[in-house]
Amino acid sequence: MDYGDPDGHGRHGILDDDGTSVLCHECGRRFARLSGPHLTGHGTDADRYRSDHGLSTTTPLQSAWLSGRLRESAGAQYASRPDTRAALAGGRALALRSGAGTRVARERAPERRGRAQERRRTSERISRVNRVRAAGERERQEAVAREDGYPDLASWLEANAGLTGVQIARRLGVSRSRATALRQEAVGLRRADAAVRADAVARVLAGERTPVVASQVGVGEAAVRAWVVADPGVQAVAAAAGWPSVGVWLRERSRVPMAQRLKAVREVLDRGESYAAVGRRYGVSDVTVAGWVRKERARPAGAATPRSEG
Repeated sequence: MDYGDPDGHGRHGILDDDGTSVLCHECGRRFARLSGPHLTGHGTDADRYRSDHGLSTTTPLQSAWLSGRLRESAGAQYASRPDTRAALAGGRALALRSGAGTRVARERAPERRGRAQERRRTSERISRVNRVRAAGERERQEAVAREDGYPDLASWLEANAGLTGVQIARRLGVSRSRATALRQEAVGLRRADAAVRADAVARVLAGERTPVVASQVGVGEAAVRAWVVADPGVQAVAAAAGWPSVGVWLRERSRVPMAQRLKAVREVLDRGESYAAVGRRYGVSDVTVAGWVRKERARPAGAATPRSEG
C-alpha cells in the first residue's frame, strides 16, 4: 500500500487532522486523541496502529488543538517554576563554555541510552499487555458466537452481515466503534466469493503479509485476517507448529523478521533505492522503511546488530 492510498476510513500514511480532532482509520470516528483504551477496542495499540496505517513512529495520535493545549500547559508550568528556569539557564551557560557541554554530553550518554532502553522496554511491556487483552476480548466474542451455534466469530459475522453496528454491539457486548469494525469485517466476508477467499488464504500461507493481500483483493485487512482464522487448513498448520491459536500464529507471521529489515535498510543505504520501492518489495509502507533506516543510522557505531525486535 502506497502513501495516500485508501486505508480503512482514511488514507495510508496520513492522520486526518481537522485542527480539533483526528480521524480513526479503524472506525471512522473523530476524537481529540486516539487513546489507548480506544485502540485496544480495535484490537491494537499505538505502535501497531502507526505501523498498520503507515504513520511515522513519532506521529502524535492527537489533534493539533490538543497538542497546542499541552504545549501551553507545559509553558505555564515552566513560567511558574523558578527552580526549573534556573536549572535550564545554568545548563545553557555550561554549554556555552568551551568544550564543557560536549564533555558533559559524553559523560551522560550511557545514562541517556539506559533511559531510552528502559522506555522501550516499558513500551514493549505495554504492547504485550494490550495484545493479551485484545486476544482475551476476541476469545470472549468467539464464545458468544459459539453460544449462538456458530463454530467461530468469523462464521457468526458472515451469517449476520446484515445487522447494524448497534445490534452487533449489543449482542457481542462491545463498544460501538468495535462493532463498526466487526461489521466491516462481516461485509468483507460476504462480499468476496469462495475462490477469492481461498486464493487470499493460500497467499497468506505462502508467506505474503495480510495488508498486501487485502489491498490487492480489494477488502479490508480485517476481512483477510478473518478468512485466514476461519480456514480449517490454517488452523491445522498453526496447531502443528505449536501456536495456541491462529490469531497468535498470524500476528507473528505479520512481523517482518529482523534479518529482512536489515536487508531492506542496506538496499536503501547501499544501493540508493527509494523507500517506496523497498516498501513494496517487503509489503510495508515507505514510512515504515524510513523508520527502519532511522533506527539503523541512530545505532552507535560498533554496537551489536539486534537479533529481534518487538
